[in-house]
Amino acid sequence: MATAEEALAELITSYHELNGNYIDQLEEPPSPLLFMQYVARNRPFIVRGAAVNWSAVSLWSPDYLTSVMRDSTVKVAMTPSGNADSAVRNPVDGKLTFAKPLEVSRGPNPWKNSRASSQADMDAFPDRRKV
Repeated sequence: MATAEEALAELITSYHELNGNYIDQLEEPPSPLLFMQYVARNRPFIVRGAAVNWSAVSLWSPDYLTSVMRDSTVKVAMTPSGNADSAVRNPVDGKLTFAKPLEVSRGPNPWKNSRASSQADMDAFPDRRKV
């Protein structure tokens, strides 16, 4: 009988063999039926130009967000490699592990100096050898 890790590895392999490593790119939003087909298959897709007319595209800037959010605090989910809420291989023992993000509260103005803040937050992750 296969172990849970072997079964998961086989499931992932089968999924990739059936679905390939591509993301569909649509020129217009999908019909409700097509959308539900993507959801049912758990497949991502990109709608090119879908956000062009959104006011956020032209309106949102660090200055605008600062004026609107003022002293608000926001939660930011951080991961060392961007794969939160997914199965990843533990670098210490090689086993598949479910990764959860480190949630950091930031405020006010959490988008200013984000590069320096992000590095400081990433330094807060526990030493991987101790996980």
